[in-house]
Amino acid sequence: MSAEGLQRLEQAIASGEQFDISAYTQAERGFFRESSNLRAQIMGQVRAAFRSDIKSLALDNGRRACNMYRMQYPGHDVSNICDDLTTCDDEEIRTGLWNEYIVTPLRISQVDQL
Repeated sequence: MSAEGLQRLEQAIASGEQFDISAYTQAERGFFRESSNLRAQIMGQVRAAFRSDIKSLALDNGRRACNMYRMQYPGHDVSNICDDLTTCDDEEIRTGLWNEYIVTPLRISQVDQL
């Protein structure tokens, strides 16, 4: 994330409003802008978890919705839905962004420069 994005996230958490964000457990650098040079580790409530990016959408009520066309994991042989967060990391990763979590952030526990 960018410094501006981190500041917006900090302000949103401090406001006490309930909202969701899309977060990834892995991300290849080529997908992000050069200004997105921070990685934030957050503590929060997982609302939904997926094996690969689902192109989630922000809703006007602060929540997120998933793209129904992305429910199938690439390769069409397994569901994109993570039923168990501890076993969702496949040995055969097929995408550059994976394990997209829809999370209600509660606090930022660490920020690292990439």
